[in-house]
Amino acid sequence: MSIIKVIVLPLVLFGAYSGFQFYQSHAKTVEFKERIQGMNEYQVCQVAYEEFGIEMAKEVGCLDASESISDLGE
Repeated sequence: MSIIKVIVLPLVLFGAYSGFQFYQSHAKTVEFKERIQGMNEYQVCQVAYEEFGIEMAKEVGCLDASESISDLGE
């Protein structure tokens, strides 16, 4: 019985962690989509980078292969 607990507990914890991460990601995306209603492309890119970071700016297509912005904003 103890071996089952040792196996199941990490699986349950991993499932809970994965669910929480999925929820956070979804909530972040919904918040971003609500926030950008009525903005032009430049404003969307500014909000994506300033509020959510470089990853969101890349995700919405603000940077192409020739452009790059460091995490320091340079």
